[in-house]
Amino acid sequence: MVMLWRAIHARTSKRRPRSFWGRRERFSPDEHRRGGGGGGARRAGVICEATATRGIEAVRYTSARSAEASEGGFMKIRTIASLAFSSVTLVASANNYADALAGWAFGSRAAFEIAVTAWLGAHGLDQTTIVEPTGINPSNVSTASDLVKIGTLALANPVVSQIVSTRSMTLAGVGNLKNTNTLLGNSGVEGIKTGTLNGSSNLLFAAKYSYGSHSVTVVGAVIGATDHGAVDATVTTLLAGFKAGFHEITLAEKGQSFANFTTAWAQKVRAVSTKSASVLVWSNTPVRAVTSALPIRVGQRTDLAGMVTFTVGAQSVRLPLALDHRLVDPGPWWRLGNPAKFLG
Repeated sequence: MVMLWRAIHARTSKRRPRSFWGRRERFSPDEHRRGGGGGGARRAGVICEATATRGIEAVRYTSARSAEASEGGFMKIRTIASLAFSSVTLVASANNYADALAGWAFGSRAAFEIAVTAWLGAHGLDQTTIVEPTGINPSNVSTASDLVKIGTLALANPVVSQIVSTRSMTLAGVGNLKNTNTLLGNSGVEGIKTGTLNGSSNLLFAAKYSYGSHSVTVVGAVIGATDHGAVDATVTTLLAGFKAGFHEITLAEKGQSFANFTTAWAQKVRAVSTKSASVLVWSNTPVRAVTSALPIRVGQRTDLAGMVTFTVGAQSVRLPLALDHRLVDPGPWWRLGNPAKFLG
């Protein structure tokens, strides 16, 4: 969908209308139930073609009651903006809408397969194969690890991220559509996509949690469950463990001392942190601090005293150190009385 959405916006409204995949197709209610998201559109048997209306990219469709009702029974033609069409695809798991949208964006199944294969390769998704956009074809395969990568890419797209977090939507001529992801709004879940095919239930999910000044988004995938109740229970348990495992730790407070200096004439100064810093860590992630102090001299600026480097797991945080006050010149009488301090 990330790639599909980018392709949609790459098109212009000056293209001539054309039917998707070069022909008109209808989908039966059974195909809806078998589709990639399991929810399907509220109206079965959608026939789609691409068109442009007043410079706004849109998709026009004619809806029939079912594939069997192809002789007569067609409902009124409507024009749907591509954003709304994408929303129906993701919110209601309408695999037939996905098929129409992909056909409009790429023009043919062959062009879609070429484009999606290139996109998968460019993102290192070597364990994923997509041959058509609905999810019905068993040749569409992936792994949990690749799905997590795809989910992360989806969330990075603000349009897709907003759509997948939508609990319900209303579309004129179609009605109210509820998101097939029943976990939305629970346990911090903000997306991403359900999947149901041949008795197998799946969920690519994302949840966001806040800890002090930090937040973390957890992306995961559960595949091959017996039903969506089992999926929801598994995800809820997983997320409870993740949420409890993260915590914020303070690395430094502003003004905290990391090095002490004492001059030959017994003046004491400290190298202190110029700002506060904290990090979000998982479980008992080790933290190590290394302080590097610079040589200091009388009259130098107080903001150049060194650096403290924190290593927190794979993270590295560097904080500059400053002197808490300037060094004071001891004066000529001290120098005359302590010649060995300069000669030895």
